[in-house]
Amino acid sequence: MRRMKRFLAVPVLLLCTVVIDAQRPSDPALLVPETAPQLDYVPVAQAVTLPAGTTMGATAAVAFDARGHLYVLARGGTSFFEFDPAGTYVRSFGEPMVRAHGLRIDREGNLWATDVGAHTVMKFTPRGELLLTLGVKGQAGAWDEAAGERKLNQPNDIAIAANGDIFVAQGHTPGLARGDARVLKFVKDGRFIQSWGGKGQGPGQCGAQTTGS
Repeated sequence: MRRMKRFLAVPVLLLCTVVIDAQRPSDPALLVPETAPQLDYVPVAQAVTLPAGTTMGATAAVAFDARGHLYVLARGGTSFFEFDPAGTYVRSFGEPMVRAHGLRIDREGNLWATDVGAHTVMKFTPRGELLLTLGVKGQAGAWDEAAGERKLNQPNDIAIAANGDIFVAQGHTPGLARGDARVLKFVKDGRFIQSWGGKGQGPGQCGAQTTGS
């Protein structure tokens, strides 16, 4: 189980697709791939167990809480599955999402999940109770406090600062015609602070932002 935890807890880097032709190094030696050291990670057979008759959909994301419990965000049915450090099933909860994508756990044990298909970010208590929702379910749009519009556009992952502030990365679909690739910052109670980025090819802009499928 320890190896599984090390494997799953490797941070996933935020990928921002941009036009890179103009950024290619001029030194041909820099284009030669380096040989990376071999990693000692190995898959764990039956890392988790499910009760008879219980099924879990495709995994969208995983996260560990302070107790070492593993939470799996799944697609196509029940959204959340909890397992103890030994991989034993604890419980499952949550209605199906349109397209579950990202999962993080804050210092208070709250679960933050993104639904890229519904354009929402949801915060749950450790008991699975919904505390708040950022965005309007099923509606893609802009977050514009002055206009009274508080919508997200393909939020796919979040990051949590030491003080509890939340950073939402959105804009999952590549290309300039769809999505709005930017980062939005909120207080942990959902109050908007600021945003930056945007879809494009200019400084600070991205074609898309994603941390998974």
